[in-house]
Amino acid sequence: MKAIHPHAGREMIMKRYITPMIAILALAIPVFSYASTWQMDPDHSSFQFKIRHLTVSNVKGDFSKAKGIVTIDEKDLTQLKVEVTIDAASVNTGHAKRDEHLYF
Repeated sequence: MKAIHPHAGREMIMKRYITPMIAILALAIPVFSYASTWQMDPDHSSFQFKIRHLTVSNVKGDFSKAKGIVTIDEKDLTQLKVEVTIDAASVNTGHAKRDEHLYF
């Protein structure tokens, strides 16, 4: 004689409903994922530059304040959109006197 688990009927009912729900969700995900919008993370982003100074040296610097949004259309990647706003007053070249002379 085979022993029947006391919850066997409940497990069959759950499997009967869970499997189609997973299939429907898997089919619906691509519909909802065509366009994605991402906020830039200021703690993990940087905007750096390097410019030629008097044709003898390069000056490197960065901007500490920036924000942005990236919108990706997975159906048409040519519609990629990036919007970035950089606060020019947040410039840092590592030399305070030089930074004071930069006009924005």
